[in-house]
Parts: sequence; structure tokens; C-alpha cells
Amino acid sequence: MWHLHYDEAEKLARARQRPLAIFYKAPLDVRSSQLEDLLETPPARQWLADKVRCILTSDFPPFRRYVAQFGVLQAPALILIHPDGTYHARNAPADLDELLAFLQQAQPPGRTPELNPQIPRAIDYRWEGIYEQALAAARQQNRELFIVYKWWLSPESTELLNMLQTRPEVARHFNETVNCVLDMDYLPNRTHLQRYGVTEVPAVVLVHRDGTYHAHSGPMTAVEIVRFVTGAKPPGRVPRGGRP
Repeated sequence: MWHLHYDEAEKLARARQRPLAIFYKAPLDVRSSQLEDLLETPPARQWLADKVRCILTSDFPPFRRYVAQFGVLQAPALILIHPDGTYHARNAPADLDELLAFLQQAQPPGRTPELNPQIPRAIDYRWEGIYEQALAAARQQNRELFIVYKWWLSPESTELLNMLQTRPEVARHFNETVNCVLDMDYLPNRTHLQRYGVTEVPAVVLVHRDGTYHAHSGPMTAVEIVRFVTGAKPPGRVPRGGRP
């Protein structure tokens, strides 16, 4: 099954921890039709069997901006995004041998994409609720970990979560992070957050790939959240007890 939008395809690939194969084509283009035929050959179908598949067309501007993150500026092209967030991309192969050569060498890790937070996306967080699982997912996917620390009786906590989930200009900054929400009522969460110097709610923590972090405690406006995440560049502070 080929998905027709990057949003749904990315979510499914993350949920299944599968690579994402993107076929980028131009309508009524002969070379795009030729690549589509190559992808229907038995060797290519076998290669695609364990991957989430997505078709994007060049006549839709958001799709053009999306594939540009992976160095693709014209159709037809094939992009393979690995579970670790790196990728391999190739303009249309001339024949089956060239296609199979690309498929064989497209092993992780690949190149790091130039992510564009301006690409339109649906607001749909997939919240993790267990710190250890969220940290393991961030490591496995080679992504940053974004933690929201809250208390269910705190109006400021509720306001922060609502802002994250309803304001597109905020939410777009957390499409590529593993997102985790932890409640202060659960005592182990207090220990986890103390490692990042956080003792009060609401608070947010961005744990970088290198294990260092940036944190902010207290209520935040939408502008302050965006300023926090865009300014939180690694390396940050080292957690108490060392990097996780």
C-alpha cells in the first residue's frame, strides 16, 4: 500500500520502527512512469515489502518543500528514510540494474536531512508516558527527547499542554522529537526530572542526542516555547549523575 501524504506515512513508520520509502514523481512525466514500472518489478517489490511506502507528486508545493529536506529538487526520485532519521536519495535510475544498485547500498546510517520546520503538518503528538521508554525510543531513532513535566491539578500545566497541541506555530517544532509527558504525582518521575534540575511544574526539558539538555520551569507563552526550543542548541548541561 502506498500512502499519499508524508504525515500519515511518517507516523506509521515511526510506530512500526520501519524505514520509509518515498517515490517522488511528476504527473504525466515519462521518466516518472518508468521509475514507477521499475518499482513494480519483483526485486523492487521484495525490497519494499518491509517498508512503509509513500508517493508524493511534484505539483503540490508542500511536497516539493518536503523532499527538498533530503536533497531532492526535481522528480522523479526515490528517497529512503531510515528509522534513525538519516536517509539515502537517488534521482531516477536509468534501468533496473541501477535501481538495484541503489537499493543495495542504501544502508543506515545515511545522510542527515536539512529539516524544515515550516513544512505544514497536522498537529498530532504521539505522547510517551514512561520516561524509560521515551528515552529508549529517542536513542533508537536518533532523535531529541522533549519532556513536558506537569501536574494534573495545575492550571498552568493544562494551559501549556493545550498550547503545544493547538498552536501550529508551536507544534511544528516538535514533529521530529520523541515527545514525553510526565506527571508529578508519580514519584519516580520526580527523580527523573531532578536529574535535569527540575523540581516544579510546569516545566519542559529538551534532551539532545549527546545526552546533554536544556530545561525551563514555569508558565510559558507560545513565543517563549518557540524561543526556548530554537535556542536550545547542543551541547547543553550534563544531567546529574551523568548522561543518560
